[in-house]
Amino acid sequence: MRREQKLTRRRFCLLVAAVPAWQAGPPESRSYYGGFRVAIQSGCYRKFSLEETIVKVNEARVKYLELSPAHAELAKLETREVRDLRRRLLDAGLSVHTYGVVDLRQGGRKERETLFRRAQEFGLKTLLVSADRALMKELDRLANRYRVNVALHNDRQAPDAVWEAIRESSPLCGAAVDTGNYLSAGHDPRAAIEKLKGRIFSVHLQGILGPGQADVP
Repeated sequence: MRREQKLTRRRFCLLVAAVPAWQAGPPESRSYYGGFRVAIQSGCYRKFSLEETIVKVNEARVKYLELSPAHAELAKLETREVRDLRRRLLDAGLSVHTYGVVDLRQGGRKERETLFRRAQEFGLKTLLVSADRALMKELDRLANRYRVNVALHNDRQAPDAVWEAIRESSPLCGAAVDTGNYLSAGHDPRAAIEKLKGRIFSVHLQGILGPGQADVP
């Protein structure tokens, strides 16, 4: 009898990378699924340098990268460094539209404003953040000032808590759905997607090893 295997995020990345180049097709064909843009989160390779991560993502033949603070802390970079980073990624054939997850519960207003300014300079579309509900009014203001979307990451919050945090914000504020975090916290990701539909900017497809354990490579 054939043994079934869970398709966790780690296994997905390994399977994608293992497909021979002649079978894989061009990066464009591997970067969309059902009309959705597919990106690899650079945090999957957080034990590797950015240069090593670029090589691994290119080997997977996916052209979109979600940049993690593990590889670049945007708020700590100068404008020139941000533009150099963007050029390095573009020269490597990678497009970056999203960045995160950034914990905005740490630091102050100045750091948060700098992050949004750098995100605009980089050309990002969306920042994925962890934030308290009390911060959402400030984040909404920054999103509209710099024209960068804010996607509130669920962490271990219930879908209702995420909805209550964003529902009175402008359309530039939405949700980042992490399926593994919902599962490990005992919530149904499908119910979360139904609850947050129309305001979802990003989805992290992640499996779990068992109750309370997110499978994070």
